[in-house]
Amino acid sequence: MSAQFINDHPFIRNKVNIRADQIVSPGFLDVRNPENDALSFVIYTGIALTPLAQGQPGNWIKTIVQIEINTGNGRKWTKNPDRGPGWTFLDSAVATAAPVSMINTRTSPCGWAVDDLRVDIQGRAGDPDQPPGDEYLTLLLVVAVFDLDTTIHRINYQVTAVGREM
Repeated sequence: MSAQFINDHPFIRNKVNIRADQIVSPGFLDVRNPENDALSFVIYTGIALTPLAQGQPGNWIKTIVQIEINTGNGRKWTKNPDRGPGWTFLDSAVATAAPVSMINTRTSPCGWAVDDLRVDIQGRAGDPDQPPGDEYLTLLLVVAVFDLDTTIHRINYQVTAVGREM
């Protein structure tokens, strides 16, 4: 996970990694600039399956969630401008995400929210055997849950990335 993202949220202890194979209904739209074939505009969408821990009575419990984006088109993203052919340098990216499947087992007050999110390039989520140099387009979120009996099961996302093929 991004050290800067974690430093921005120092009081959050819970962390969840979601790999690309835990994404259902991944989709992408890959558009190349007709005047400069190296420039690409790509939109990725999907639903991340996650059993986020329940909240606490009267408090928001926050969890940092790292989602490895299922690119579907085989595009490999990097922040390193010297990676060479076969990689796309990430110029900029924006994202949106929201919980889309929640359960509250009783009728007490409950809530869920995405408090922060960023697009980044990271190593494979939760993989200690990751080959050196592998990088993945990643969505980092802070997800909050309110109430003891509320659980989030799915998070919907859309990531829009602009980059240059090397």
